[in-house]
Order: sequence, then structure tokens, then C-alpha cells
Amino acid sequence: MHMLHKYKLSAWVKLLLVIVELYALSSNVSANTNYIDGTITSAGLTGRLAEDLNWQILEQNLTRDDSPAGMRFNETQLSTQVTKQLNPNIAVGLGYLHDWNTPLNKRPYDENRPYEDFVVSTGLLGFNINLRTRLDERIRYDTASTGMRLRELIQINRPLNFISPKLSAVLGNEVYGYLNNSAYGPKGVSEYRIQAGFSYQLNTHWVTDIAYLADYLYSTTNRDTLIDNLFANVRYQF
Repeated sequence: MHMLHKYKLSAWVKLLLVIVELYALSSNVSANTNYIDGTITSAGLTGRLAEDLNWQILEQNLTRDDSPAGMRFNETQLSTQVTKQLNPNIAVGLGYLHDWNTPLNKRPYDENRPYEDFVVSTGLLGFNINLRTRLDERIRYDTASTGMRLRELIQINRPLNFISPKLSAVLGNEVYGYLNNSAYGPKGVSEYRIQAGFSYQLNTHWVTDIAYLADYLYSTTNRDTLIDNLFANVRYQF
């Protein structure tokens, strides 16, 4: 009970940090920022290997409207992950993602990305709160340059039972930062993501999500970029 109380306090602290980060993000957007549109679409499969061991396969495609020719594919990602539930509140995960990256006016490249997750989940005042720390090892296939990237995510889910027991509102905030200098960028904060939308349980197996996702990319050499994304996801649960 004492441990759960600490998790709830931690959730409140993280929630306050989200508010501070939202303010900081809005304050840092300037006239020197590039504004572009994009989409993030994904399809996933999830299942259970054992009572406390889950698996996931996810394909994700990202487009950007940053070319005179219009919207173009920027990335395709394919990942697989195994998650171990240590207790009702804590889980750890191990995954691998392959990224086919096609930056504008640059040579395409592949990326190998092993990653590790640490997740804390709790309920608070009718909200479901997930706090995830992820460590990415981003390895460029062409140069073998490795960027060690830390990602801190807080996601808040609120069931909207007064509309439908299958519908939930979702709010998320994620901060990205490199722990070293590499071909991916210098050490320090590199990206913010803010997401707001809805999740709907279609039936026992199918779940769909739709949201607005703002992705702010910091640059040390050019103008920063703010991408306004339409996010859509569908997943099948075995």
C-alpha cells in the first residue's frame, strides 16, 4: 500500500511536469520554426505468451508535407516487443525496431534500434496513468553511428462511460533527449511530442485510436520544425 501511494505521488509530479512542458513548448515556438503537416498511421498485433508475459508487433508509417511535390513518405518502422509484468503496477519490456528513413533531399538510410522499457501504471481519481521510460540505441546501418536516446512518456487515459463504455479520451506527452553526441544530433533534448485523442474498443479483439499529435523537433543547425500530425492506429488483440 505504501508503494502504491508513492506511485500515485509520482503520477501527480509527472502530471505537473506535463503542464510545465506544455508551457515551455508553446513558449519556444517562434517565427523561425517550420510548420508542416504529417500523418502517423500504424497497425499492430498483441498477444500473451504467458500470464505475465505479452508480445507486440507494430508497423508504423510517417508522412510529411515538406516537399514542393506535396505529401511524401518519410519513414516506415517495423517493431517487435516482449513485455514482462512484474506486478500490477510495474512492467519491463525489451524490443527491436527497424526504421527505413527517407529524409528530404538526403540519402535514405536504415536504422537498427534495440530498446528497453520501464513502465509504471496506476489509477488516480478515475484516470488511468502510464509512465514509461524508454532507452533507444539508434544505430545507423550505413555508418554504425550510435545515438543513445532517452524517452520519457506520460499517458493519461480517461474512460468516457457517459458516452460509451468502449470509448476513452487519451492525453500523452513525450520528451526525447540524447545521452551522447552522434550522427543523430548533439547531447540534450531533441524532441517533444504532445498527443490528444480518443481510443475505441470495437469488440473483444479490435481497438482503434485517433488523435492529433504535435511533434516539435529541435535543430542546432537549421530552423526548428513543428509537425502537425493526424495519428491513426488499429490493433488486434489475440
